[in-house]
Amino acid sequence: MAADELTGLIRYLGQEDWQDRFGEVLGDHIGPVLEAGDITFEDLAEMIGPDVAMTLWGCAFEDFLGQDWDDGRNFVDVYLKRRGWKEGPRNSAYMRALKASVMSLYEVSDIRPGQSLMARDLLRGGDPVMLHEGTATRTLRQWDRIAARLVSSDGKTILAGGLLAYSRGACEDLATNLYKVLRKRRGTAEFPKVDTQTLRELAPMFTLTWLFRTLEDMARQMDGPALFNGDGDDLVLHEVCFSLAKSPFGNSL
Repeated sequence: MAADELTGLIRYLGQEDWQDRFGEVLGDHIGPVLEAGDITFEDLAEMIGPDVAMTLWGCAFEDFLGQDWDDGRNFVDVYLKRRGWKEGPRNSAYMRALKASVMSLYEVSDIRPGQSLMARDLLRGGDPVMLHEGTATRTLRQWDRIAARLVSSDGKTILAGGLLAYSRGACEDLATNLYKVLRKRRGTAEFPKVDTQTLRELAPMFTLTWLFRTLEDMARQMDGPALFNGDGDDLVLHEVCFSLAKSPFGNSL
């Protein structure tokens, strides 16, 4: 998410009841995790780091921008109608693009650090899309998978700010969660087709799946990996001391 392009939009959250409505969306994205651990958002930020916590906040905010509420209003539409004169055409277009975007799971390839990458939608299919991207291309690797939104800006396709790097385990969790939800909705044993409207409705699933898996992996790492020898027996650590021969150079070594 380009902070300089969304500064005014973020500030406008304080107007009317938008903060409460955004709180509902944020709760959909991270609430179950906070409830499961009986923690606050500040506690979560300490656990996963403030930058990562703000990325999760950004995922929820980008989802919020596409919400149409019961009174028929949309946050982006209201903001641009009342404050759009403060935004240039570029910022306004970017906000509208975010409003129309959906989160999906992509496989990246053909990475050119600092320039571009190709992204293939693993849920809706189709040909890979070239993305003009600087920051993410310096950390992503060939065939990595990411949950992200693709938006148009200045005639190019770019990544929005709410990007989550998905591990293989997280991808498996997401497939399981999608299958359960869509099978229940549509009553079919086959893996249902995922379309754009479905992705729009299930945006919090990407955040929650990633967050639960990340916290589980962190807890597992804190316990330490299980180590075995060639016979399958547990490795036992020993402390071994060796007496050192007197140095021919005296105490200089």
